[in-house]
Amino acid sequence: MPRAMTAQLRMDSFFPFRVFLNGKEVYRRLGLDADCPDKRKVDVHLKAGENLIVFKLSQTVISTDTFPWGLYFRIVKE
Repeated sequence: MPRAMTAQLRMDSFFPFRVFLNGKEVYRRLGLDADCPDKRKVDVHLKAGENLIVFKLSQTVISTDTFPWGLYFRIVKE
């Protein structure tokens, strides 16, 4: 980032997931839910320079008809 700014993370996944920004958890969703782009939103503060975003997705149900994991994600400047 050229400078510090407020932004919004917009994301979703069918499976439970957690989001970490610069080592701190900023979002957690438990349980299964139909996924849709931009369904989950969280405001964050991005620092000047590099920011590290990590997703932890948990495929909690595995069977012959289980969907493969996937993730919708984008960053929107406020």
